[in-house]
Amino acid sequence: MRYRHMVVVGVLVTGPASTLSAQRLWLTDDHAQVAGIEIAKGFFAQDNGFSPQFAGASSVATVFGRVRLDSKLMVTAEIPFAHVEEEPLTIFSTRTRTTNTFGNPWIGIQADANPSTAIEVGFRPGLASDLDESAGQSLGALLDFDHFDAWYSSATVFGALVRAGRVPDRGLFTVGVVGGTFAFETSSNGPAYADYGLRVGERWPSVIASLALSGHLILNQCSGCTIDERMVNQLAATVVSVRGRFQPEAGVRVFLDPSFRDYIKATAFVGTTLRF
Repeated sequence: MRYRHMVVVGVLVTGPASTLSAQRLWLTDDHAQVAGIEIAKGFFAQDNGFSPQFAGASSVATVFGRVRLDSKLMVTAEIPFAHVEEEPLTIFSTRTRTTNTFGNPWIGIQADANPSTAIEVGFRPGLASDLDESAGQSLGALLDFDHFDAWYSSATVFGALVRAGRVPDRGLFTVGVVGGTFAFETSSNGPAYADYGLRVGERWPSVIASLALSGHLILNQCSGCTIDERMVNQLAATVVSVRGRFQPEAGVRVFLDPSFRDYIKATAFVGTTLRF
């Protein structure tokens, strides 16, 4: 198996606040306090030879929030949750297996250097000790790939991101992010990743539409691998309503690697953010 598949599979089977979706990857370019939720559902290829086979209402939800400390600093937090429905494994079993699993929460600090530059640092304590090789682990890392680090089992994960660019009051925009993720396991040092993304779009008085490319590049544990073999990328299209304090959004994410699309065709997501 090519190692770029292992970036995910290794985890799986062993402006205003309105300028942002729930994805922590993109940080934010204002200082508003918010609370919100995003729910993602995958569309999986049937009879693809992979396990587990997800069915029905299998989905991942992330509850998130941001609280202001002062004019430059904010506390950020996330709690991920996976609802799994698995297809029967044999013709002798007709019952769908259902499980519910929490991922590891995120606790971080975001510092705003200026309106166009911000940095966030934080960690995920390894509280979810029952994730290893579970269907919830697989589902969580696939449907919320930007936050795949939430689904490590028994590992404390540290992360940092820097954002450059912002969403204007109106017009075209470009936002870039770069950072890193490191998993510290109890027995040894875990994998380290470079995280990156580029988001382009346009803002109108009541709507923001954007297209984002994001990915992760394994930095260690891959002797002799090429750059292409070390990375996994996805493309996301998002529309956000910015008319009031409640700001709903909807979109779709697609892996660019054809071998991933053999398993999961696309991920649709909806969410809402409340400014307070």
